[in-house]
Amino acid sequence: MKTMKELANKYYYIDLYDLWDNLCNDLPLYYTAEDIMEEFAKKYDVDINEVREYFEGME
Repeated sequence: MKTMKELANKYYYIDLYDLWDNLCNDLPLYYTAEDIMEEFAKKYDVDINEVREYFEGME
C-alpha cells in the first residue's frame, strides 16, 4: 500500500486532483465523495485515511 506522497511521486507529471477527476468521470453520478475516496484508494492502492486527509473538504 502506497502513501499519497508515493502516489504523487509516481504520477509526478499529473496533479492528483486530475487523477480524482478522471476517476469521477468513470463512476456513476450517484457516488458520494466518500464512495469516490474508497474507489480512489482501491484503484491506486493507497490508505483510505490518507485519501480522506488529502481530499478533505471536496464534498
